[in-house]
Amino acid sequence: MAELNFNCDMVPFKAEGFFWITFTGDMSLGRLAKAHASYTQHPDYVPGIDELLDFSQTSIRHMKKAEIDMIKQYVMERPEGHNNRSVLVVGTDVEYGLARMMGALLEEAAPVDRKVCYEVRDALEWLRPGQAAALLETIRMRQAPACPGDTRAAPRR
Repeated sequence: MAELNFNCDMVPFKAEGFFWITFTGDMSLGRLAKAHASYTQHPDYVPGIDELLDFSQTSIRHMKKAEIDMIKQYVMERPEGHNNRSVLVVGTDVEYGLARMMGALLEEAAPVDRKVCYEVRDALEWLRPGQAAALLETIRMRQAPACPGDTRAAPRR
């Protein structure tokens, strides 16, 4: 069986109070859980930090209700607490609808302010009003460490 491609870049915006996590390739529940566990162990992570999860380069449309229920259970049991705000960036209408449904199902487990967007700029504007352009420029200048399970030949330096 061929190895699935999966890449995950984490960029902490400590001063701005959020993490930007970009996923590319073949998504699975296990890979998502591993990436999340990794970013909660990052030295710049603090409980309650906001998050921008960019799924626009991968697909979440194959997620089943059982997997969403597993995510809900994981979120309910998170020892580090919950984020204040969480924004997801998706690439298709189907994923937009699925992300909204997931948010509604997770509301009981973690009542946080959630939003789903099609564009990173819109997500940044919602997360940090008036700072989107500056943040986009900053991200172009930063180096992003790879998440566990990343199948690229070597992490970016």
